[in-house]
Amino acid sequence: MGLGDAKLILSMTALLGWWGWGAAFGAVFFGFLGAGLVGAVLLASGRVRRGAHIPMGPFFVAGAVVMLALPA
Repeated sequence: MGLGDAKLILSMTALLGWWGWGAAFGAVFFGFLGAGLVGAVLLASGRVRRGAHIPMGPFFVAGAVVMLALPA
């Protein structure tokens, strides 16, 4: 996770904070969960090796979209 990802998480959680702490933490959780699942599949299929860099930004944005799409 790089500095750009940290800046994205900061701004994304500030935006989702309007909907409550649950939305902010849920978006980060779903982002890490999605990245972990995709990383595990890529490792199992042999497409990447250990130590490869996977960009986290798209997963954090997807987690935010999931949290906004879930009903309150």
